[in-house]
Amino acid sequence: MEFLVFGDQTAGAEQFSQLCELTRLKSNPILVAFLERSAAAIRDETQRLEPKWRAAIPRCATFAQLVNEYCERRAKIPQLESCLASIAQLGHYFK
Repeated sequence: MEFLVFGDQTAGAEQFSQLCELTRLKSNPILVAFLERSAAAIRDETQRLEPKWRAAIPRCATFAQLVNEYCERRAKIPQLESCLASIAQLGHYFK
């Protein structure tokens, strides 16, 4: 029996390595669809933000681009980090 526990939003570098790993798994259609829909949801929510907040979040077409751009910027956006942590945890479940 396996258990999946969510909650730790402070994973940091571990979270981003897991996200990078998930974006490379192209053979899992459920995971791929989940990441595509996650990227679309982040884009939609970002468009609803005030311009000063919107500018801090990378504009990317794919989830892989978002993760790479966010890691390269090295700017901490707690709201986005929490969102990415949840996606990493759920993506691990789909993997």
